[in-house]
Amino acid sequence: MQSATPPRTTTQLLKSGEFAKLWRSGVVSSLGDWVSLFASLELGYAIGETVGLSAALVGRFLAGALFSGAAGVVADRFDARRVMIVTDIARGLLVIGLLFVSTLLELALLTFVIELFSLTRQPARETALGVVVSKNELVRGNGLLLLAAFGTAPLGIVLYRISSTTALGGLLSSAWDPWDAGFALDIPTFFLSAGLLYSLALPARPSVEARGEGWGIREGFTDLTDGLKYVLGQREIRRPILVIVAALFGGAPLFVLGKPFTEQALAAGNDAFTWVALALGLGVLAGVGLTRLTERFVTNKETGIAGGLLLVGVGVIGVSQSLLVSQAAVSSAVAGAGIGVAYVLVFASLHTSVDDDMRGRTFGTLFALGRVGVVVALGLGPLLAELTGIRFTLLLSGMLVLAAGLATVLTRGMGRSE
Repeated sequence: MQSATPPRTTTQLLKSGEFAKLWRSGVVSSLGDWVSLFASLELGYAIGETVGLSAALVGRFLAGALFSGAAGVVADRFDARRVMIVTDIARGLLVIGLLFVSTLLELALLTFVIELFSLTRQPARETALGVVVSKNELVRGNGLLLLAAFGTAPLGIVLYRISSTTALGGLLSSAWDPWDAGFALDIPTFFLSAGLLYSLALPARPSVEARGEGWGIREGFTDLTDGLKYVLGQREIRRPILVIVAALFGGAPLFVLGKPFTEQALAAGNDAFTWVALALGLGVLAGVGLTRLTERFVTNKETGIAGGLLLVGVGVIGVSQSLLVSQAAVSSAVAGAGIGVAYVLVFASLHTSVDDDMRGRTFGTLFALGRVGVVVALGLGPLLAELTGIRFTLLLSGMLVLAAGLATVLTRGMGRSE
């Protein structure tokens, strides 16, 4: 949908049409994901403390590092609507298993399988976005999808705390642990998300119709290698992907070390990390608003992306130097704002630059490389924290993101400006 008509307003995009269906499904699915994520982190921490936190996350990101490229192939070969519906239903069924996890190995393996379906859904969603909004609506559309993905985090945190400490949590805790309430809330969100996508009507993609929706190992491998060659050969596509990888590598330790940081370095209670994570989610919401200013006053997306990375770096460094939970929360909000800006502008830049035939594989490569960075950071973060301390590890992480932002400013030309 690449017409020259004026872009729709936010209200028009959300009120009706195919984008509205895609967005509502994303809101429901992401809300359940956040509730489940915090439940998984608490379960992992209860079983194995800091190592348990890594186990709760490594399954998610290792799956993406290994199979996101193949997920992009699926997105470019099959109907995006059907891919999203199937993956939603599969995840809803698999989350039931989290109710019965008792070891870190079980937690890591089950989250690994769940993530296989999640990462298959992500490139499919990006291919759908590319055909339900016009070129001049990409920044706004990506911002709204970011709101669905990350803006639901604060509500997810609140819902998890309520469910695990009040009526639902009390009901389940008679047989299970309080975090099981989070998993129980997550299960129906996936089925509701699939239902919201049932009436989604996507324009035909000529590349999919030309191939047919068949599948074979040889064809899939050819698609995968063609996609890698395409991404590596296009400078305006390769550079923003590498920037996001660097940002994720530097920012990931904030997630795995956030809880032990608030408990050990700040000597705060069990709920302290909840407030820091809540501030991060609210910061992301603010970052989406900042992208509107970028659209209006910044002519090159590269400048806005660099600014976002600088905010992330400053925020993580600020967390590392905090003495109070309130200071850590403010710094976390700054980092969240940077995440919002960088994410929206990078995705909009890629959507503008990529050919429709390669859209799924391009975003599959982005998710794969991003998760490689996160997996490495998740492995190194706790180890480095044991050797040098949590504060130094977070400080180093923030400096890495700051360096990525400065490199973006100095090298310029990351993507085609509009």
